[in-house]
Amino acid sequence: MDTNKKILIGAIGAAVVIGGVAIGLLLSKTPEKADLSTIHTEAATEAPKETLPAATQAPETEETTEGQEDAASSVSASIETYTSGKVSIQYQSASGPEPGTG
Repeated sequence: MDTNKKILIGAIGAAVVIGGVAIGLLLSKTPEKADLSTIHTEAATEAPKETLPAATQAPETEETTEGQEDAASSVSASIETYTSGKVSIQYQSASGPEPGTG
């Protein structure tokens, strides 16, 4: 191994060490402390105002009322279980007519 290779390897090693030290110093700086003491301790000065859209409702007729009752009585709900290996998950399942039909 000649002298130029030894110098090159030494320079690369020194650069790696200096880079590691620089990264270590940058990461060791602590971030600024945030003041969290008042986030959850102060009450709101006034309640937010709710704005609701104007309610529009179609006049009810006997046909729409009967149709709604029929649709509501044809919907059923049940609890089903999915099992995979040692894990089982229970979930709600609803069945009935598709939306828009009826």
